Amino acid sequence: MAINADGTLSGDGREGADAPWAHTDVPGAVAGFLAWHHMIPWNCLRDTWKKLRSPTTGQGNALAALDPNWDVLYWYMYLLAVPDPADKIKKMKKSQLTTGDQDVIFTKLVWNGWNIVEGPAGQFRTDDPAEDYDLFRVGLSSHERQRAVETQLLFDAMVSYVPPSESRVLQGAIDRTRRYRGGDPIMLKKEMWTPEGFTFKKGATAATLHTRWTKAMA
Repeated sequence: MAINADGTLSGDGREGADAPWAHTDVPGAVAGFLAWHHMIPWNCLRDTWKKLRSPTTGQGNALAALDPNWDVLYWYMYLLAVPDPADKIKKMKKSQLTTGDQDVIFTKLVWNGWNIVEGPAGQFRTDDPAEDYDLFRVGLSSHERQRAVETQLLFDAMVSYVPPSESRVLQGAIDRTRRYRGGDPIMLKKEMWTPEGFTFKKGATAATLHTRWTKAMA
C-alpha cells in the first residue's frame, strides 16, 4: 500500500511502513513476543484518510466522487504530525507529492505514538480486537487513561463520518485529540496484562513454552 502523488491511497494494507520504536527487553521471552497495538485500528485510520481525500457517495454503479474535504484532512495530517500539512495539500492538488513526502505521510498514518500500546503480540493474546477499538483500562497513568478515552471518542467519530455528511463531529474529535500529538507509545507495563495459562506452539519443546495474556480489566 502507498500514498500516491495526489495523496490518494493505493491498496488496503500497511506494508512498507516500519514502526520507529524499539521494543522493551523482556528477559526469557520467545521471539516476537511483543508487538505495537493500535488503539484505533489501522482499517479505521486508513478509511478515514480515504473518506477525506477521496470521498464518494452512492453505491455500486451509482457511486460518484465528491470533492476532497481539505479542511479536515489538514487537521488530520496535523494530528498525525505530518510536517507542513498546508504544503502537502498544495502538492496533492497538483499531484506533486515527492516520494519522500509520500513515505512520510504513509508512515505517520500507520504509526503514531499517541495511538500505540506495547504488549504481547496477537498470537500471545486472547483478546486481540482485530479491527475494533483496543480499549485499555488498567495500569495506565491518569494522562494515559484520558488519552485512551479521547482516542475512543475519535474512533467513534471516524467510524460515524460518512461523506458528504457534516464533518463537525469528526473535526471536534480531532481537535480534542491534538493535545496528544507527537506523544510516545504506552510501553509495556505488567499491570496492564493478566496471564491466562500456558500453551505450546506447534512442535514446541519445554524451552518454548509461553503464556497467553489478556488485558487486565480490574
